[in-house]
Amino acid sequence: MTDQVFDSLTDQTAKLLGPSRELNKLALSKLEQLLSLQLASLRDYTDLNMKQLKAAADIASAGDLKEYLGQQKEFLQTVGEKLVADAQALAAVGKEFTEEAQKITLKGFGANRNFR
Repeated sequence: MTDQVFDSLTDQTAKLLGPSRELNKLALSKLEQLLSLQLASLRDYTDLNMKQLKAAADIASAGDLKEYLGQQKEFLQTVGEKLVADAQALAAVGKEFTEEAQKITLKGFGANRNFR
């Protein structure tokens, strides 16, 4: 009899905690994905800015300055495109998290609906 009660309690606890564990794993997975995106973005923006700084340091004449200033439009366009792409990637991760979390939550509530 005690074994049955213990087994029942263990089963009920697993049913209650299962969705919580799944949500925690999902959160960690998406956090890892976000950190990876942020590190890649940091590296990309650093590279872009270092190129700009090196180009500015190489200005030695009025012609060099004119060429440098002419390249600023391309630089700003590149940065703008990168910002849009980064925002879309972050939004996609958020959307994936929301959809997967909803599935886990609905599955968990459905499984625990008859919990007594």
